[in-house]
Amino acid sequence: MAMARPTGQARCSDIILARTVLSRFRIFLNYQLSLLTAMSKRTSPDDLQHWDDAPDLNHLVNDKRASKRATPAKGRRRNRRYENRLLKSQVDVAVDEEE
Repeated sequence: MAMARPTGQARCSDIILARTVLSRFRIFLNYQLSLLTAMSKRTSPDDLQHWDDAPDLNHLVNDKRASKRATPAKGRRRNRRYENRLLKSQVDVAVDEEE
């Protein structure tokens, strides 16, 4: 004859299952948080403040979707476009200051 378990007491397997679920949920939340905090910001024309920063364009222009691009060539093309945009915006600022 099986004894009925008293109310409020959990079986060992229930506790292990609950701990496993909580552990997996905690891992999932940590992963989601890492995605949010590790995301680099978008390249903005305001990132290049002066012409002195121009040699460091490789550090200013970063591709946050590099792992999602089909080929590395597309990433290089994107970076080249953004480098040119930064330089063009700096030229526009310099022309506006002269006028």
